Amino acid sequence: MTTTTDATRTAPHAESPGPEDEPSYEQLRQVMREFETSTQSCAEFGDTTEGRATIRQFVVRWLPLAERHLREADGSPADQARWQELIADVQEVADDATVGTDIATLAQNAWGLLDALAFTAIPGPSVQEIADGIREAIADGTYPRGILLAVRRIATDYRPPASIRRVRLAARDLEAEGLIALSPSDHIRVVTREEATDRPEQIAAWLSVLIQAGVYPPGSKLPVLTDLSRALLSPPPFVSRALHLLHETDVVTHRHGMRTTVRVTLPFDAVTPPDVHSLLPMLWNVALPDVDLSHTGIRETCHRPHTWWRRRLTPHPDSLEHTLRALAAAAEYLLPLVAQLHPDNPEVHASLRRTAVTALAIRPPTSEGQVWRVACLGAAVLEVLHLAGDAV
Repeated sequence: MTTTTDATRTAPHAESPGPEDEPSYEQLRQVMREFETSTQSCAEFGDTTEGRATIRQFVVRWLPLAERHLREADGSPADQARWQELIADVQEVADDATVGTDIATLAQNAWGLLDALAFTAIPGPSVQEIADGIREAIADGTYPRGILLAVRRIATDYRPPASIRRVRLAARDLEAEGLIALSPSDHIRVVTREEATDRPEQIAAWLSVLIQAGVYPPGSKLPVLTDLSRALLSPPPFVSRALHLLHETDVVTHRHGMRTTVRVTLPFDAVTPPDVHSLLPMLWNVALPDVDLSHTGIRETCHRPHTWWRRRLTPHPDSLEHTLRALAAAAEYLLPLVAQLHPDNPEVHASLRRTAVTALAIRPPTSEGQVWRVACLGAAVLEVLHLAGDAV
């Protein structure tokens, strides 16, 4: 690697290292300091032509290096998406700095680009190399099926240690392949073979129950894949396979690039979508009395089963029942509030129906299935809590 050591500390157009020089991490951090110094006037004097021109100088100078990294990220969809987003965020100022986004956002986007370039300059394995290494470790048993690993721990398996940012990107690629599940707490869990086979079938069966119960009536659209994945606490590849199974059995129409739609004619009977208020007495019968229904209390109750599911813990049946009934109480409290706030929003009302049906449905026969169902209820109640906003 060649580096330039005589970078000046004054202006972006001085003899600082350019993209053709393969600048080091330290040199790019110096460029970031130059950027910070050069754009301080934006904070003092607001949106000025001079401030926009300064930001554009940095962007035009370093955009080619970002575009090169985009080309080099060919083997990693997650890394490609990251560079595409970073480049799109600054393309406007590169084309014409005088119009469009406010100057504070322009400066923030340019800073994000420079920051990504700096961290990419850190020596170590690439995103694709890390993903290949994890695949190999799963295949040879170094990372056994079902194991839970911290992203930081994986980074330290390399010499020198891998960039944590690159490990996260590699994990996203592997999650998209269905090999692992990535948690918001920076842990990955290697998916078991049984899970890879059975989970799509379980998801398909549960979606069929929701359709039969009128949550998603004939002709309606299911949530987009990312939202459905979050609601079902399952990696997108598993949910996508489940939708393929439902497509093959004439329950939904599932095509690439289109929202999945419930078939007008179904292979089973489905009830008319129930009015949310008609479900409240049944929720009241299940609800635990004297539950903390504050915003914080509801959030804590929602997160509890999510932790059980993510860590594959098996709580005592009494704890599981207590949590389900506490979530039912939260649902009984929240549903009428949100229905009143969003009276004419069909997607919101589908979420409300999903929450109620999840609380009231027949329990799965296995302990694992029961934990997953309660975790799905927690995710549904949390979604409704967000919809309630300041009303709680």
